[in-house]
Amino acid sequence: MATLITLPNTQSDESKTVGVGLSPGDQSYSEPYWYVSPYPYPELSSLPVLDIGFWHTDHWVGAVLTASQVEDEQNLSAFLTAAVERSWELLVQ
Repeated sequence: MATLITLPNTQSDESKTVGVGLSPGDQSYSEPYWYVSPYPYPELSSLPVLDIGFWHTDHWVGAVLTASQVEDEQNLSAFLTAAVERSWELLVQ
């Protein structure tokens, strides 16, 4: 399950998006996980610290919160809100 947020047109011809979704688990993580992924992928050195979750940087870049890290609905909501905001900021720099 996922959605794609497209940023308003910028001066570049390249489309900028933030993908937000829930994976049931895959080759990256053996358990379900929420992810927020900016595209185009930012430089790894520019990734900000996340208070909740962590950055995945192997083959794709995105903020991740695994099912075992979800404490409650507020924790999940805080992760998604912050990760979308940080991703947006990375793309408009």
